[in-house]
Amino acid sequence: QGRMWVGKYATGLSLYDPVKDRFVNFTKAKEDRASLNPSYIAGIFEDDAGILWFGTEDDIVSVHPGLSTNADSVIQQILFRKTPCKGCKDGATQVERWDDSSIVVVSFGGLFAVNRRTGRISRAPLPRVDGMRLDTLPVHTVFRESPQKLWIGTSSHGLFLLDQNK
Repeated sequence: QGRMWVGKYATGLSLYDPVKDRFVNFTKAKEDRASLNPSYIAGIFEDDAGILWFGTEDDIVSVHPGLSTNADSVIQQILFRKTPCKGCKDGATQVERWDDSSIVVVSFGGLFAVNRRTGRISRAPLPRVDGMRLDTLPVHTVFRESPQKLWIGTSSHGLFLLDQNK
């Protein structure tokens, strides 16, 4: 759509408006629980339906920004859907595609799958490796090699390759 979304550490989310060559910041509106808290934004991911997903200190947030490239139009119609991520220790650090119906959220509390339709959060279904539950290890990053292969980088137990065909 010609848009660029930027997640920032302490001031939330910005949208680049190519029409006016400027950035527009999304901040918390007073008394509006549906607006965005000005916290750090991590791992912006756009799914096949055009919905943006990102992590904050406390929540997994989804937003459908519409089709307009004009930031003023996007601001007027945007609604943030927030889902608390109780097990996301120190917040979500990355968001990536999990499968056709879910995204995966990376955190130091492990990996979480979020159903894109319902917003329901659960532990990502991962196999045991050497007696360890991969879903509970502190994870730093993931990398999607292909639709079926996901690399998982942990903070204390190295790198794992998950083949979702198996």
